[in-house]
Amino acid sequence: MCTAPPSAEVRMNPYPSFGSNPLFYWEELRTGARQNFLERPEPHIRPNAPMDEEMLEAAIQFVDELVELGVLRHIDEGLKVLTNAPLFVVGKDGQPGEWRVIADMLRGGQNDCVGQDPVFMPRIAHIVDQMYTGGFSAVVDLSKFFYNFPTHPEDRPYLGLLHPKTEELLTYYGLAMGAGNSPAIACRIGLAFVRLVKEKFDVFQGEAKANCYWTGFRSDGNSHHSI
Repeated sequence: MCTAPPSAEVRMNPYPSFGSNPLFYWEELRTGARQNFLERPEPHIRPNAPMDEEMLEAAIQFVDELVELGVLRHIDEGLKVLTNAPLFVVGKDGQPGEWRVIADMLRGGQNDCVGQDPVFMPRIAHIVDQMYTGGFSAVVDLSKFFYNFPTHPEDRPYLGLLHPKTEELLTYYGLAMGAGNSPAIACRIGLAFVRLVKEKFDVFQGEAKANCYWTGFRSDGNSHHSI
C-alpha cells in the first residue's frame, strides 16, 4: 500500500475565494483516496469492527438511512469498490443509549493520503462575551452535514462500506464521518454558502446580533467553525 502524500493535483485548495460558488473548486476539494492505492489496485475489503446487539442495530439503522438519502449507493456501472472503511460504533458522551457510527478511514488506509487541513476552534470569549441577562441560547444541529457534499467519482472505488447486516458493498457519494478532512471541507464550503446567502438576502445583511457555530464530529472529538 502506497502511503505517499497526495500529489499537488489532488491536494485541496486551502483558500477558495470567499463568496464564490464552492462548486467551482470541487476539483481541489478531493479526499485523494485513490492516491493511497495506485501501487496495489486489487480489492482489499476489511470487516467491520465487532459490535454487540445494540451497536449493530444502531449501525444498521444509520446505514439504511444513508442509503435512503442517497449518500451510500452501489458504485456506478463499470466501476468496482477496491477498498472500504470498516464501520465502528461509539457511544455519544452524556447521551446514554445514543450511538455514533463512524467509518474507520485510519484502519481503511484512506486517511494516510488525505490532506489534514486545520479546523479552527472558536475561543470561549467569542461565545461568552455575547451572552447577556435575559438573553437566549439556541443550538442548531445540522444533522448529517458532511454527507451533503459529494465525493469525487475517481475516489469512490476507495470509499467503500460494508453494510453491517447484509455485508452488501456500497460506496460513499457524500463526505464520510471518519475522513480526516471532512470537517475542513464541510466548514469551508458551508462558510462560502453562508456568505452567498448573506450577500443575496437582505434579511441576513447588516450588523450581526449573535455569533453562530456549526459543529461536525470526528472520531477524535468535535470540530467547530464560526459563521
